[in-house]
Order: sequence, then C-alpha cells, then structure tokens
Amino acid sequence: MTLVAWLLTPILFLALAGGTALAFERVARVRLPVGGLVPFGFCAMVVGTLLGFWAGARGIPVAAATVLVAGAGWVTARGTLRERLADSWTLLPFGAAYALYLLPVLATGHWTWTGYNFVNDTAVQLLLTEHLSGRGFTETIAGPASTRTEVIRTYLNGSYPLGSHAVLAVLDRIVPGQLAPLYQPNLGLLGGVAAMALAGILRRAGAHVVLAIAGGVLAVGGNLTYQYALQGNMKEIALIATLATAALVADAVVGSRRMGLVVALAVCGAAILGVYSAAGAPYLAVLLALVAGALLVVGAERRWLLKASGVAALALLVAAVP
Repeated sequence: MTLVAWLLTPILFLALAGGTALAFERVARVRLPVGGLVPFGFCAMVVGTLLGFWAGARGIPVAAATVLVAGAGWVTARGTLRERLADSWTLLPFGAAYALYLLPVLATGHWTWTGYNFVNDTAVQLLLTEHLSGRGFTETIAGPASTRTEVIRTYLNGSYPLGSHAVLAVLDRIVPGQLAPLYQPNLGLLGGVAAMALAGILRRAGAHVVLAIAGGVLAVGGNLTYQYALQGNMKEIALIATLATAALVADAVVGSRRMGLVVALAVCGAAILGVYSAAGAPYLAVLLALVAGALLVVGAERRWLLKASGVAALALLVAAVP
C-alpha cells in the first residue's frame, strides 16, 4: 500500500491534471504556456471538483466526471502530444519537489505524517476530506456528538476553504487503499505543481532550462515554505501552487492577449479563492492589478481591455460560486 500511494499517486495526478488542461485548451482554442499544463489542470480540478461537491454530488460521481474530462482531453489532443514532448522538462521540477516533500516520510520506511505531533492539522484535513467525499457541503452529521462531528461542523460553519480537500477526495476515490497514506504524497503533489509553475515563469523570463528547474525547486524548498509542508499545512502549499500558476498564466495573457488565456486566469483566480478563501483575495487583487498595468504599458486596446475585464469577471464569478 505504501508503494502504491508513493508511486501511483503522482502518475495518476499528472494524468488527471494534464488531461483536464488539454480539455480546456481544446474548448478554449488556446495553448497554455510552457510549465502551465499540469498546474493549470490542478487549478481547473479545484474549481471543477468544488462545483461538483457544492452541487450535491459525492466522491465517486465527482471522481468519475474528473476522469472523463481528463480522458477526453488526452484523446482530443492526441495529434499534438508529440510536439508537447519538448516541454517534458517541466516534469523534472515537479518530480524533484515531490521527492523533497516526501523525503522525511521515505526515510522512515513506511507511511506516516510529518507534522502531527506539532499541530493537529493533518487530522482535521483528513476529517474534512472524508466528510466532503461522503456528504459534500452538508453540515448534517449522523450519530451522537463527538470531537469528530464538532470539528467538522465548526469548520464548515466557518466556511473553511475546501478546494485542496476536493482534489484529495477525488484522488482518494481513484488511488487504491485508504485516505490516510495519501496525505503526505498530496503535499508533495502541491509542492510539485508550485515548482513546475515557478520554473515556467523563470523560463519565460529567459532563464536557461537548468536554472529554471533549479529555481523552481529551490523556491518551494525555502525554509518557511518547507516548514509549512512538514507541519502538514495543506492549504498554504496549495495557495503557493495556485498563485504561481496564476502568475504564469497572467504573463501569457500580457504576452499574447488571447481571450482563452483570460478565462484561464479567471479559473486560476477561482482556484486561489477555493483553496484559501477570502484570505486569498488580496493576492489575487494585486496580481490582477499588475496584469492590468502591464497590458496598459504594452499598449493593449481599450476596447479589448474592457471586453477582457468583463469576460474575466464573469468567468471568475461563475467558477468561484462554491
């Protein structure tokens, strides 16, 4: 079970996130920037799974829908997969960050959690993920009151952000075995997504591939970020992953001014709010202000700016409904 959780989880995640992003590319008729395929796919999964749970679906139907979307993405993009191999270097920062985040657990020789003795976040996140998969957003909990039921009720009443939990709930339905061993690999996935997006940003800035890979991995391995991961803080690492992806897509919006990328940026913005709630709003507001300023500097037409603003606002509003 341990090897399955450690090895199969990242493979399935890459397939799901990559396929989801390819499906979006097909529908939006746009090409995501290098390094942004899997990270954007993760953001889209946050939005899509949250919408599913919010609409009343449960773990298995949401997981099935995610698999169908990803599968459709891979099938419809099969003619372009050969040329996408040139971007396969982005898997290196993902794999390195995943290994880095999982290393303390690997060293024990068995599955465990790294931060449970310091904070109880791991227990809370597992409870919320299990409840989301089985009951969705409902606060009704069967059985007598207990620590478990009160923790779940308190967090749901406080509108705790469940975006990263929704994706973990889907992985739990797909990866064989129990939920608990998936928690630490899930943190590694989030770190890998962040490293991949950050490497893409560095590459767009003109950095050599090797430097881009090293920069992405070193950034997510920074002391404060890594300590959050070791404590088991899922939503903080998810925020870094979604924010880095949004920044990568934002740069592509400024460079190409494609409306499909504007929608992609809105999806990333909704993912930020999905994993970090209102606390993510200041990060998103600053990013959008920078994008608007950059578009003015490069001389984007005022008519296009107004249209893009309307499209982005509408897409963000719909995607962020949960």
